[in-house]
Amino acid sequence: MSDLGFVIDDLNTRSRRHALLARTNHKFAIINQKSRLGVTLIELLIAIAIIATLSAVFLGASRSAMESARAARTKTTISKLHTLLMEQYASYMTRTIDLAPGFKQSINGLPANVRTAVTQDMRLLALREQMKYEMPDHWSDLNDNPVMLFRKPAVASIYDRRYQKVLNWANGDSDKLAKVVQHQAAECLYLTIMYLTGDGEARTLFSSQDIGDTDGDGAPEFLDGWGNPIAWVRWPAGFVARSSLMAGDTTTDHDPFDPFKRNLADVLPAGGSAYPLNDVFVRQAVDQLRGTNNSTSNQLTGFRLVPLIYSSGPDGISDINTAGNRSIISSGIALDPYAIDPAFSTLSFSPTTPNYQTGLPSDGNNDGEDNSVDNIHNHVLDNR
Repeated sequence: MSDLGFVIDDLNTRSRRHALLARTNHKFAIINQKSRLGVTLIELLIAIAIIATLSAVFLGASRSAMESARAARTKTTISKLHTLLMEQYASYMTRTIDLAPGFKQSINGLPANVRTAVTQDMRLLALREQMKYEMPDHWSDLNDNPVMLFRKPAVASIYDRRYQKVLNWANGDSDKLAKVVQHQAAECLYLTIMYLTGDGEARTLFSSQDIGDTDGDGAPEFLDGWGNPIAWVRWPAGFVARSSLMAGDTTTDHDPFDPFKRNLADVLPAGGSAYPLNDVFVRQAVDQLRGTNNSTSNQLTGFRLVPLIYSSGPDGISDINTAGNRSIISSGIALDPYAIDPAFSTLSFSPTTPNYQTGLPSDGNNDGEDNSVDNIHNHVLDNR
């Protein structure tokens, strides 16, 4: 019986061998080999390519989200600044202005038929001087002694003390003095908001990340989402072409601080010829309201102005003209918001009317590019 079992086992073994040989001789035969423990170079490269593609997609989405967050934060900050600033700005329509005694005497000596008109002229100039002291956008706004006003506003003395600290920090060093003026518009905006608006509570509206001192001169600035100073222009007459808040129409949207519409070139003949003015300075002041200083055929005057608060955007370049606006009457103080700046004559971007007024988008860094297009500002808060 054992011999029979052995024969049967041998036959089974032979049968399995023949079956295996039949399979391996097939042209699609699969030979059972030990599994590989690694990956090929091609497989590795494919995996790397997939990971790189996914990373690029995620990084791009992340970068876009970060830029959107920076822009949103900037708009929020500018919106707060706009609200605070415009509340103060509107208050000047009802402010009592105290003219310098010399002007009062000159006005009182005029014939009755022109006394009222000259009083209105002088009040408008004095109001602008008040705004210049209380809402400076250049440190130089604080330097002049009062001309139209009886005295400087009290808050201007606070500003001036802060300015003197900055000058002491510079200590005559040319590099430091350059930093003093580099971000002066932003530093003046900070002083104006903190000391003049919000009934002393403006500071509570801003977090620590909204405030910094980017140039290290000791004068803080409000910061945009990219960490750059937020600047401003008090009288941005040159920005009218890009503004949704200013119409540039002196007839339908006249300057609300000039209710008697004295700031028009055709109100009275230039040179004050309708006034028997012996006071030369008063005549010069009247002339500047008529547009005889810096006048050009395309200069717009007398329309309502809204302060421009702006961030330079992600590129950090504003290309906004803030260079001048001081070429007014004999003292040199800036009381004409619509003045042409004769010293600023580099490339201006279309539309070019009016030319070279403060706030005009201009090629400030002479690179031939309009870097103002990505600015974020209060005149069109949804511009990005």
